[in-house]
Formats: sequence, C-alpha cells, structure tokens
Amino acid sequence: MSVTSSPSSTVTELPAVTAPPLSQGQRLRRYLPWMLLLLLLGFVGYKVFRIGQYGWRAYQIGRNLQQQTQAHITPAQLPAVRTTVQDLSTTLANLEGEVRPFRPLFRGLAWMPRYGVTLSSLPDLLITGRELTALANEGLMLINPDQFTTQNALLPSLVNTLTTAQPKIASMVQHAETAQNALQALPLAKLQPANLGQRVTQLAAALPILTAALRATPTLPALLGMDKPHTYLILVQNNHELRATGGFISAVGKVTLENGQIRDLQFKDSYTYWRSDVNYPAAPAPVQRYMNIQLLPLRDANWSPDLPTTAQLVKGLYAQETGDKIAGVVTVDLRAAQLIVEALAPLQVQGVTAPVTGENFIEQVKLLWAKPPGVEDTQKLAGSEWWKQRKGFIPLLAQAALQRLQTGGVSYTALVEHVQKALAERAIQIWLAEPVAEQQLTALGWDGSLQPKPNADFLALVETNMGYNKVNAVLQRGLTYTVAWPDGPTQPGVATVAITYTHPISIPNYVCDPSPDYGENYDFLIKRCYFGYIRLYTPRGSQLIGVDGVAPDSVVARRGEKNTEVFAGYFILPVGQSHTITFRYKLPVQLTPQNYSLLVQRQSGSGPLPLKIAVAGHTITTLLSDAKLNWAP
Repeated sequence: MSVTSSPSSTVTELPAVTAPPLSQGQRLRRYLPWMLLLLLLGFVGYKVFRIGQYGWRAYQIGRNLQQQTQAHITPAQLPAVRTTVQDLSTTLANLEGEVRPFRPLFRGLAWMPRYGVTLSSLPDLLITGRELTALANEGLMLINPDQFTTQNALLPSLVNTLTTAQPKIASMVQHAETAQNALQALPLAKLQPANLGQRVTQLAAALPILTAALRATPTLPALLGMDKPHTYLILVQNNHELRATGGFISAVGKVTLENGQIRDLQFKDSYTYWRSDVNYPAAPAPVQRYMNIQLLPLRDANWSPDLPTTAQLVKGLYAQETGDKIAGVVTVDLRAAQLIVEALAPLQVQGVTAPVTGENFIEQVKLLWAKPPGVEDTQKLAGSEWWKQRKGFIPLLAQAALQRLQTGGVSYTALVEHVQKALAERAIQIWLAEPVAEQQLTALGWDGSLQPKPNADFLALVETNMGYNKVNAVLQRGLTYTVAWPDGPTQPGVATVAITYTHPISIPNYVCDPSPDYGENYDFLIKRCYFGYIRLYTPRGSQLIGVDGVAPDSVVARRGEKNTEVFAGYFILPVGQSHTITFRYKLPVQLTPQNYSLLVQRQSGSGPLPLKIAVAGHTITTLLSDAKLNWAP
C-alpha cells in the first residue's frame, strides 16, 4: 500500500495596521464633551452645595429672629435685632443670587404633585424675602435706641426720624414695590404647605399698605398732632339701619391727638348735635318726602355714598355746631366694632357682668340699648331717661377697649389683622383732610370713595333705610347683572340689574307703618317692614330705559358723584315677603364686547352680596365680601 502526500500550503502573514497617533487637537475634541460635562456637574454640585448652605443659614437666622421678636423689644435689645436682620438680609440676597441661574429650571417644576407650584415660585419668593429684609434692615438703621429714653419720647423720636430721612424712605418704598411685584403673578392659594400659602397671601395683602404708609411719612407729624393738636371725628354707624356710607350715624366720637398721644376721647349721641341758631342745609328731596325730614343735621349728613363728599359736609356741619375744625373722619359700623372686640376680648365693660367678646357682642349691644346701665325707667319714649341714655354703652365700650390696649396683654398681630379685614370690607373707612395721606387711602380703597374706572363698566348698589327701624340686621339680598349687545357690538350695550330682597321674618296680619316706634326691645325694630330707597350708580353716559318694582312716581335719573349716572326709586318690602327690582339701561357706546371690563363696588355696611354676572356668554357667580370686584370676561 502506497501513501501519497499532498503538497504543503504556504500561509502569508500580513503586517499589522497601526492607527496613526491622534493629534493633540483630536484628543482635545474627543474628551472635551466629557470635560464640559464634568465641569457642569461640578458647577451644579457647587451651586447646590451653596444653595443648601445659604438656605440652612437663612433658616437658622430666621429662627433666631423669631425668638428675638416674640416678646416686646426694648431699646436695649434693638442692636441685637438689627444685627440679626442684617445677617438675614445678606444671607437671603446671597441665596437668591445662587438660585437665579436656575430660574428656568424651577419654573419647569410646576407640574410636580403637591410642592411643584411652591418650587416654581421659589425664585420670586426669594426676591420677596431679599427685598423685605433689606427694607427692614434700612428701617432699623434709621432708629437710634439712645433717642428712646422714655416711653413718651418713643413716638415723637420715631416720627422725626422717618420724616427727616426721605432718601432712605424712597429706597424702602422701592424695596416694598419690588417685593409686591414679585408676588403679584404667583398662585398664592396653591402654595404648599397650606400655612405657607396663607402667610404669603397675608404678606401680599399687607405690602400695598406698607408702601402707602412709607409714602405718607412726610405727613405723619401733622396727622399725629406733633405741631399742634389735631381733632378727628369717629362716626359710629349702625348698619342695621343702612345709610349711604354704611349706616345711620348713631353717635359721634371726638378724638384729639397731641404729640402722638390721645389727649381727648369722647362720644356723644348724634341727636345732641342740633342747634336752633344754625342754618342747616335742606335735606335731599327723597328724605323730605319719605322720612318727613326737612333739614340735614349731622346725624343725617351721610346721604352721599362717596365718603369724601359726605366728610366735607360733616366737617362744615361740625364747625357750625362747635366752632372746631377737624382733620379727618373715620366711620366705624357694628361689623368693625365686633372685629375689634374679637381681637381685644375679653372686655370688661362698666355695668356689664359678663365679659364682652366677639361672639356675644351684638347681643350685648341689644341688651345695653334696651336697658342702659343705671337706668331704671326703660320706657321707650323720646325725652325719657331711657332716650337720653340709650347710647351710653358706646363710650363705655370705647373706654374698655382703650384700657385693654393700654394695660397690654393684647395680640397686636390679631388686632392688625382684624382692623385690616374691617378696612377691606369697608366696615372702617377713613377720610383725611391732608391731601398726600388721603391720596394713599384712596389708592388702598380705604377712604370710602366711589371709584369708577375710565373706559370701564361700573356698578354700585346703594340703599337707604327710610323706615326708622333696624331691618337691615336680617334683610337678605341678591343681585344679578347681565349685559348684552342686541343691536351689534358697535351699538350701546343693554344692562339689566335685578335685585331680589327677602324679609325672612313673617308676622301674620302685620301692617306696614313707617312712623318711628321703639317698641319693647331692639328686636322689635328688626321685625318691621323695610322702607327702602335704592340708588344704582352706573358709568357716566348711561341712559335709563325703565325700572320695575319701585313706586312709578319715585323714579329718578340724574348725574351722580365721581363721573357717574344714578338711577333711583322707592319701595316697600312687607315682613315675610320677597321683592325684585329691575333696572334696564343703555351703557356708553365705548363699552364693547372686545374691551369690556367691570368694577362692582359694594356698599359699606350692607354685608356680603350674592352676585351673578353674565356678559357676552361669560358668567361668574360669587359672594362679594370685600369692598369691590374687578372682573373681565
């Protein structure tokens, strides 16, 4: 057997291919993105560290400041507080600076559940904190503790400091305005946790007040009687008997300020302001016709719903009566008094066994009216001892409140909040003769003025109780307002206002009688028919088409205060019944569906108003509790 071998195969190995070395530029381009990423991560990490560092420091300083300001701050403690505020101001400024580059990132977090809105709002909240602590720091720098050697020197020294430091005040105003602008666009009600939203909302409401107060500082010496005593009138208005500026002027208080101190405080029954030798102006025609009042004494002077107009009349009447000049007028109704008592409670009132609180205030007022302290004969007759003393509880309540303030133990935060609420609801209104200060009150909506806006719709329902009773304590009302352009958008719009009144107390076979009758107690005055004179304030140029639900011979259409048109009429609402009054009128032609906006102004003292608005297919239903509502479809 033979074996044949195959020829051997030859394998040729190729030389290895070696990549050419990378140039320095190529290596740099390859690693540059990674280097940039590392730098970016390092920068972000550094910023996060700095944000955390400043945030933690701001928290610690804030806690320290809170502890320092929990109790009454003495002049000796002021330098320490000033240092803390300065540290907090610097820290918040640094924190806001660190967060600023990430503002777009924070804005994009609004979608996150629960805390997304708060995170997206953080940059603006930090701006607010930065500006307000800077404002506080500048304000504290103006104060020299050595000036306050005695309690009596505290206010004069502070006022003198503020009025002589106008460049600093201008800077503080700028801080307040910047903080206010930062909060304006934020959805404050959605901030979490809820208590944060509440506090920031309260802060947003307080900032316009702070700004106005700072702008008015040059007027403080005169307002507080630093140069000479200044007298102000307090008109105590009973809104259970509604009048144009909030209620029947039941009593008139006189308060005199001298060197920032109350030198005189007294209240008198408004009926005592009457002199046979004074030439009183004639009463308005409806008052003469439906109330049989021919002249206009001080107690009936608030016919105009525009408080500055009424205040000028009150000022003149008071000068005729007493020969004294006044520097301002403050109105206070039962709602305001209740809020103040609630903040100061409990009040120990002379002649009242139980402490007066916010909860029992109205009932105590009714009892004190029916049976004044120390009065045995309580027959409800004009000229009787009861008649002379029926409002004696008003100065007693005022003295009890003043004593509570002077003795301390009061939550001033609660008091400020309650007064601010009363101002927002127009339960308190303030008019000042000093023009700069009055301008700030007008801007805040606190001066009780009618405030229609140019090129906008305006609606103000104003009632006057002409029945010598207190029916407004229980009267219910609701208003529906509709606007349409039936002849096209270039023609005048047609407005329809329907006001429904309901008297919830039913008395069988009751006969309506407008003559005065004081009955046995205060509630007797509530259980009477309502004799109402209604006025509707609308934009200047409006034209009345018709009115239903009022006496036909009572309808009036005329020019009104503050560039308005007024439509009016008289009606009677029996007990236990409902009644609807409807006004129809043409609006000025410049109000079109495209540019339409509306301001509704609620009458002082009238209580929350159920309101429905329907304009060009857009509808809103609300309960108007504050002074006004701005709305656009």
